[in-house]
Amino acid sequence: MQAHAFTSLKRYASTSIYAHRGLAQTQAENTDLAFADALKAGADWIETDVNTTSDGAVVVFHDPTLDRLSDSVGAIKDMTWEQVRAVELKDGGTVPLLEGTLRAFPQARFNIDLKDAGSAERIIPVLLATGAQERVRVASFSERRLRQAHRAAQKAGISLSMSASQLAVSLFYLASRVAPGLWASLLPLIKHLFLPFDSLQIPVYYRLAGRNIRIADRALVEAAHRAGLEVHVWIVDDQRTMRELIALGVDGIVTNHTDVLARILGRSE
Repeated sequence: MQAHAFTSLKRYASTSIYAHRGLAQTQAENTDLAFADALKAGADWIETDVNTTSDGAVVVFHDPTLDRLSDSVGAIKDMTWEQVRAVELKDGGTVPLLEGTLRAFPQARFNIDLKDAGSAERIIPVLLATGAQERVRVASFSERRLRQAHRAAQKAGISLSMSASQLAVSLFYLASRVAPGLWASLLPLIKHLFLPFDSLQIPVYYRLAGRNIRIADRALVEAAHRAGLEVHVWIVDDQRTMRELIALGVDGIVTNHTDVLARILGRSE
């Protein structure tokens, strides 16, 4: 892959369903049970998060601390894997090890948000150990974390699919306001700022100066597709908004309600 060739994953026939932390209606979020329910309901991708323990274990968990989802307190980065794995979650189950989850779902595709600097580097050995690099995309608001993961992947001799950082998304949005094809002209000037990415992962709106600014609109989707990029929109649970985004031609919708989106897409009874 050329250093600044912005690649894209294989396109699918319709909008992909990204299950936000699994299907956590009757199961604890970001657990293997929630992932199994999401896949059964029709998810194309599992959207999940990772943090790193003090002894370097990459665990599937969104928050930096255990406080919200368990009766335990403390930061994951200050705990060993043995301590974390012993914690019972309030909604049932325990915190999974990423390697175990990737092995438990050998056919599933995972969109993994790197929540700390440790996971940016340590995720690569996990992907190699499980052979999962071809079915994983890494994501982060932070360009720095993406660069850490990219360097680790290069050192290991593997390619890594990535979504755009927050800064890259912001610049792409501004370019899309001017002209759908402007990004290609800007890229030679700003290529040193960003790593190759295959997708823009965005909310429907950004809150700025007390106003809601629509981000996921036709101008951005058309500009992204012209640049060979996918557009994934988060987090969408409203059926009307789901239908609007599908009509716009977005490539993925991140939702807490995989089952609802699957029905709208005609993939369930």
